[in-house]
Amino acid sequence: MSVLLSLFGFVLMLGVLIFVHELGHFLAAKWFGVRVEVFSLGFGAHLLRFRWGETLYQVCWLPLGGYVRMFGEHEPMKGPKEIIARSFSNKPLYQRALIVLAGPFANLVVLPLAAFGVLYGVQKNEMATVIGTVVPGSPAERAGLRAGDRIVGVDGQTTRYFRHLLSTIGQSPERKVRLEIEREGKKVGVALTPQRHVYRDALGIEKVRGLIGITADYRLPEVGIADPESSAYRAGLRTGDLIVEVNGVSVKRWDDLVREVRKTPLGPHRYAYKRPLRYEGIEVRFQGYLPIREVVVLPRVRKLQGKSVVEDGIHSSELFLRDVLAGSPLAAAGLKAGDRLIAIAGKTLKVQSDLAMLPRPKESGQDEVVFERAGQIVRRKFTLFAMTWTDPLKQKHKRMILGHLLHQPYAAGEEIAIDSRWRYAVSRAWEDTWEVAGLLVGVLQKMFAREISTDTIGGPILIFQIAQDAVKSGWEVFLRHMALISINLGVLNLLPIPILDGGHLFFFGIEAIIRRPIPARIREFALLVGLVLLMLLMFLGFRNDILRTFFS
Repeated sequence: MSVLLSLFGFVLMLGVLIFVHELGHFLAAKWFGVRVEVFSLGFGAHLLRFRWGETLYQVCWLPLGGYVRMFGEHEPMKGPKEIIARSFSNKPLYQRALIVLAGPFANLVVLPLAAFGVLYGVQKNEMATVIGTVVPGSPAERAGLRAGDRIVGVDGQTTRYFRHLLSTIGQSPERKVRLEIEREGKKVGVALTPQRHVYRDALGIEKVRGLIGITADYRLPEVGIADPESSAYRAGLRTGDLIVEVNGVSVKRWDDLVREVRKTPLGPHRYAYKRPLRYEGIEVRFQGYLPIREVVVLPRVRKLQGKSVVEDGIHSSELFLRDVLAGSPLAAAGLKAGDRLIAIAGKTLKVQSDLAMLPRPKESGQDEVVFERAGQIVRRKFTLFAMTWTDPLKQKHKRMILGHLLHQPYAAGEEIAIDSRWRYAVSRAWEDTWEVAGLLVGVLQKMFAREISTDTIGGPILIFQIAQDAVKSGWEVFLRHMALISINLGVLNLLPIPILDGGHLFFFGIEAIIRRPIPARIREFALLVGLVLLMLLMFLGFRNDILRTFFS
């Protein structure tokens, strides 16, 4: 049954991709009055064939492509006007170019927009511009922003969704912006300057964006206790306990806990908490909480560099290790579950997201990790190394890893209803289509520059594997993967290789310059060269598929 389902997914995905491409040629030809003689899905002996009007429609056994055969496709026709009017080669140059372009356009734009549009069209809510967490020491904290603030405008422009908010701020690194905030029913204006953050995109290209240090997700008041001699530990609190009340006041976020504690820093503080109960068996997984308990924590005051410091041993659990992967850099450095990360590679950690913005590994390979264990600050050397992972298109990538599994005291932020789902779906679909197409063009450029190996090229077996995974994962994944492959096919078809649509468009460009058709002998030779190149490309795809599947 699994094999049949996989085969069905493969045939359906490939069939839709081919059908949409050929339909683009077909509709454009019909629009300009060209007679279409054959509309074929697949090659070889026909499985199904029928004639409707002047066109013969057929489905063939080998589903690795298709074609639209047009009247007068290769040479201008002679004869009565009604015959010449239906000939492809007798049409004006711009019409012939648009007919050829329509196929890649359907793959590159129409199908992805439709697929992504369906995915986003069923989405009812989007993340609101309510701040869930303010990163300590960030521009947002220095400007006085708080968790729970709703950002309704940036530099006079209305913002509704958190995604758009981050995008707008990201375009203004080190440039002052003015935010309009709703706080407790009042509107407040706040000016701040996003800090400059350099990162690498999927192609390894350095880019810059602005960050102010906010997230939509908010930190739960889940505590981490690293020092067994601390007031909190002695009172009975443990890492993972979820605080529900502080001094009789209900708390929902970590920021609520901090705010209540700061009202009476010397304490005592009465905490009501729930302790997690987890069980994972062979077939059973359970997670819940034990009944609510109460403890009283009396902070202690000690001298640190001549200053009085109030301590209770309570931290957010987000930087506490839940586990360390065996054989990983942190495991080699001796870290283990229960340790609290303080700094890595010279960067002090305040929230989990700091781990995604670590400095590059040193050329020597040696970096330092600082952590707390049993109340003691420990420093260890470690060496980062790369782990290979496979993306949805079965391409292999390398990623630097630490090998940590942290507690996850985060909850999803506030959502808001999408005001115009149709407009939202079209906008998101276009953004995703443009992003994927740009990424693919970048990959091709790096491939021609030999910065990316041709081992990433795949063939029908790769498409079968992608379809197999997608059909098992649900219709949303299937549509998304089909859109990704469609964009791939659209871009590849536009390459200026004779026999591909891009090769025909290249010939039309030359024809427009020299103002006459390219001689038949030159066209035939170029098509032969293109056929050889295409066969080599197909061979490379099959070779990579076989090596990837059976010898990887």
